[in-house]
Amino acid sequence: MASALSSSSTPPPPPPTRILFGVNESSIRGYPHPSISSRTAFDWTLQKLIRSNAAGFYFLFLHVQVPDEDGRSLSPFNNAFTTIPVPLLLN
Repeated sequence: MASALSSSSTPPPPPPTRILFGVNESSIRGYPHPSISSRTAFDWTLQKLIRSNAAGFYFLFLHVQVPDEDGRSLSPFNNAFTTIPVPLLLN
């Protein structure tokens, strides 16, 4: 009976951890390029959290519109909020 208990199957892997990024457009290059701070946050997450375990994470990107200091919109996609699920593939 002890051998039957020790040969149990392994539990299924946990579901991937979801990470939501709020991405603002670049004020220099415009849409669809990310701002420097958005890109820096993404790169930091890859280096510090993801590393080589890409299958353990699922990224969602949210385009956010941050108004200019003078209140003008830089994007023709003002008020367009979308999430885009992106499976991350790293080699």
